[in-house]
Amino acid sequence: MEMSNKPSTKTLVISLAVLTLFLSACASTATTPVGGGTGRIAFSSFREGESMVFIMNADGSEPNTLTDISVRAKQPIWSPDGERIAFVLSKEEEGHNIDIYLMDEDGSNLVRLTEFDSIEADPTWSPDGSKIAFASGQDTYTDMTQGLVSVFSIFVMSSDGSGVERLTDTEAKNMAPNWSPDGDNLVFQTDRDGNLEIYIMNADGSGQINLTNDPSDDQSPSWSPDGKMIAFTSDRDGNEEIYLMNADGSNVTRLTDDPGRNKRPTWSPDGRMIAFYSDRSGNFEVYVMAIDGSGVTQLTDHPDFDGFPSWQP
Repeated sequence: MEMSNKPSTKTLVISLAVLTLFLSACASTATTPVGGGTGRIAFSSFREGESMVFIMNADGSEPNTLTDISVRAKQPIWSPDGERIAFVLSKEEEGHNIDIYLMDEDGSNLVRLTEFDSIEADPTWSPDGSKIAFASGQDTYTDMTQGLVSVFSIFVMSSDGSGVERLTDTEAKNMAPNWSPDGDNLVFQTDRDGNLEIYIMNADGSGQINLTNDPSDDQSPSWSPDGKMIAFTSDRDGNEEIYLMNADGSNVTRLTDDPGRNKRPTWSPDGRMIAFYSDRSGNFEVYVMAIDGSGVTQLTDHPDFDGFPSWQP
């Protein structure tokens, strides 16, 4: 009996259905920004000969500068609505005093928020965009052996620079604050215990508790979008690596395993990826990975410093 090579009607229907699903998936993938949000990452770079704020697609393509080469700009942080960027800037004519500034997402409408005769750094937005917490080195204390010692404290202000309030008051370097998604808490790094630890406190500065309690240096905490986890940098295994822990400090998990220095983790808006910077290639570049540490991908490739990534909501 002769067998027909023509597909049956049923086979054709199934094949067309599979093809439709495949094309739909491809279209969805093509139009969905990497990591959610608008699919863009702001970062700091020295590629023009001075520290400047750049913006690129979350796949590393189309890097463009947002700040002028005449000033030193770094540590960009997106506002919750994705329309503004807080960052730190210093000007040569002011002795490179470092202050916190604000600009629109295209680099326009530059506004100065702090005017202290000290270093202000590490801005972080409250979830509703009404406040910015930051670290300030405006205080000092006298140590019998070290002499005059600088102190960094965590402050908070309205997003227009008004209403500055102190949140920490210890003779230590309290820095790198990061707001919880519900707005109730801040995590930050401090060396008040003799080494860098990650602490949590209420948004008004009360209830400060050590989360890490480890003899190594733990720093640069970053809260996940769902508020359940905190990514951070630690050298507890002998090298600066990216770690993950529950928001209460439990269940610490190592994500990176590379001899380079891995720093400043930051979450994608959908909570599925973490961006960070590392010198594993010989100089600091921006990388991304899944939250289980897999799929590490290099986004920037330049002989000068690229770092401090921040994902646009």
